[in-house]
Amino acid sequence: MLSGSHRALLEQMALEIPNVCPAVILADTLDRLQEYRGFRYVAIHLYAFELYSDRISVLVDMLMDSWGLLCRDVEVFCCFLLALEQNV
Repeated sequence: MLSGSHRALLEQMALEIPNVCPAVILADTLDRLQEYRGFRYVAIHLYAFELYSDRISVLVDMLMDSWGLLCRDVEVFCCFLLALEQNV
């Protein structure tokens, strides 16, 4: 993917289109996912030269909560899509 495209994709997923479509993910989920995206960038592009165990520990500790937020948001968005389908 092009530089910045992962960030742009996450930001687009967090955009609500009023009267058309809710955001796929909420702002708190976006913030969490951006943390992991940033870690991925450092791990891939800096070849672990700037990996700090305390930072990795924080990400690991947040993982289950972050996963829960993502699942919550996707479930809500799927419910929105199902409601649309029923109204067609």
